[in-house]
Amino acid sequence: MISGAKILPAACDDVLCIHTMWSSQDFVEFQKNKFSRDFVIEKGTFKVLSSGIPRDMGSVLLHAFSKSGRKQAVLTEKNSQEKKTYLEIWNDSKKEATFDMTERKEHGNITQNDPFKCFEWSSDEKFILYAAEEKRLKSVSYFADTSQAKDEMDNIVKGEEYLYRQEWGEACVGCHHTVLCILEIETGVVQVLPTSKIGSDFSFGQAKWGPNDETVIFIGWKELSYKLGVWGCVNRSQGPKGERETRCQERKCILLKEDGIGDRREDAEKENAVLLKRMELEIEAKRIESTTEERVKSSIDVHHLIQKFDPKVGNISLDLTLFERQVRREKVPMELWVLRLIGLLPNGMA
Repeated sequence: MISGAKILPAACDDVLCIHTMWSSQDFVEFQKNKFSRDFVIEKGTFKVLSSGIPRDMGSVLLHAFSKSGRKQAVLTEKNSQEKKTYLEIWNDSKKEATFDMTERKEHGNITQNDPFKCFEWSSDEKFILYAAEEKRLKSVSYFADTSQAKDEMDNIVKGEEYLYRQEWGEACVGCHHTVLCILEIETGVVQVLPTSKIGSDFSFGQAKWGPNDETVIFIGWKELSYKLGVWGCVNRSQGPKGERETRCQERKCILLKEDGIGDRREDAEKENAVLLKRMELEIEAKRIESTTEERVKSSIDVHHLIQKFDPKVGNISLDLTLFERQVRREKVPMELWVLRLIGLLPNGMA
């Protein structure tokens, strides 16, 4: 089963080079296999000119091509005596750099699961943007001998090795609190974006580079009052999606949009008010154009009905929208507006 594909730059304009990702089940080893395969296709006829040998991608956790398609970032996991995570940078012909991402002083494990994961090249191919667990102090027993680690005492906390921490639940096991990081390829320096200024009770992810790489746009999920079940249950008490879209520029974070239950209810009321105001203006225009006493009387009746409508009583914005479109399309006479609008109003208001 194919799980992804990308068109890469080719040597000439007559062909396409397509990089594909596949997955399959091995019923002997009882595991899921991941592999990649490249194809060269003729543009005009879409005929496959050649296909490469499949390459095992079982150790690849995340991968991303640069905008030009000439570089690839690969996050791999190596199992030797202990698990190690490396970030490799490849170009057309060789590996350019390798970074050990197992024990970074800036952050914890790199996030690999939806909905938080991100792994993005900057357009100038100098930086990589990704999400990772926030760095926490190392917890040891109250009885642990720390006399030999005086230099590390600032990074050690006693008695919290068994302290329970909430996770985000299914498909996000081990994911507690995510932050956003930028790796500079040339120097290997990692910068953690100052998302804590937005709120310490948010986990951040799904980040994308903004125009000219001057900004980073991302989403935050509210952690309170609970985390469990973010993958399958988005209707949360403090915002169904708990999403915040934010811009980070020059180490400053600015809130662009907040989505929550109260916000959406307020937006619906504003939408109703706008629709009603639009109908009032159209009726007023019709009244001015009217030349008969009957049509003038009808417009007054419609205006009276609109004043009686209260958006808080019932949400009929969709019906009003359909009504408005139908009136425009069919050029409904003014005297019929009253009858149709009465049918839309809640019981007891007409």
